[in-house]
Amino acid sequence: MKPHSIAIGVLAAWLLAAAAQAGMYKYVDEDGNVTYSQTPPPSGEYEYIRTPRRSTRPPSSSAAKKREAWRKQIEAGAAAREEDAKVQAEVAKAQELRRKNCEIARKNVEIYTVYRRITDEKGNVVRLDDNERLRRLEEAKQQVRDFCD
Repeated sequence: MKPHSIAIGVLAAWLLAAAAQAGMYKYVDEDGNVTYSQTPPPSGEYEYIRTPRRSTRPPSSSAAKKREAWRKQIEAGAAAREEDAKVQAEVAKAQELRRKNCEIARKNVEIYTVYRRITDEKGNVVRLDDNERLRRLEEAKQQVRDFCD
């Protein structure tokens, strides 16, 4: 590389670094308005305000504690949302089971009201006497009250 290319590169880097560290100018314009600018006013008094440099030191322990507290709060919120989702899934399952039980109970009321012969759990057709049919009909009506809204 040529020496003047290196010098131009160093100068450009220095100018960029100076611009990055540039301050602000505060002045009052003709109308009495306070103005902040990166360039000084063309005429009149102004105040140069130096912008703080970014610190390269590690963050203070209080900042680290705040970040840790925020992290824990975010994690707690995520856990709460996950728990809410599980609860909502369980509620949905319970509602679906309740709906199915309601359908079964209503069908049983219809069966015990209309028919005297029914099919038992083994698949056999049996005839119910009036007392047994009325007892099962009352059970089915109670299930309708329990499961149907």
